[in-house]
Amino acid sequence: MQINHAIEELEKKIGCKLPPDYRSFLMDNNQEEYSEKLFIVPSAAAAKKVLPVNLLYEAMCEPDEFSSVAQNYDIMAARNLGDGALPDNCIPIGDSIEDTEILLYVRGSRKGEVWIKDYSYLDEGKTDKLEQGMHHVSESFAKFLDSLYEDESSS
Repeated sequence: MQINHAIEELEKKIGCKLPPDYRSFLMDNNQEEYSEKLFIVPSAAAAKKVLPVNLLYEAMCEPDEFSSVAQNYDIMAARNLGDGALPDNCIPIGDSIEDTEILLYVRGSRKGEVWIKDYSYLDEGKTDKLEQGMHHVSESFAKFLDSLYEDESSS
């Protein structure tokens, strides 16, 4: 599937246009370049937290030769796995450490902002799971990409 068509299909499914910086990123299709880079979550429990980017999702993945499904590398497949724990106005765009997903707001007052959802903080006893474990990361996707850095201690 051509990337432009995949992006248009994604936008139809989510019911809105993607922020221009994120749409451009998907058009470049260079998600792997950012794997294993680190980012800072300034709002994580009032203390800075450093997390790695494990994977940035693609607009839409075709099933590969080893699987009949697109696995968890495609935005809509990842969204469907969220089991209603994500606000409707954001989409998953990648993952970090276990139980942590990278999100992009696509509508509303937070449109364009990058957040994380830390599922390890979900309290099963509470009914409103949408805002639990949510932490602001960046004002825009472009600023998020600019903030990524290599782990100097592992070289």
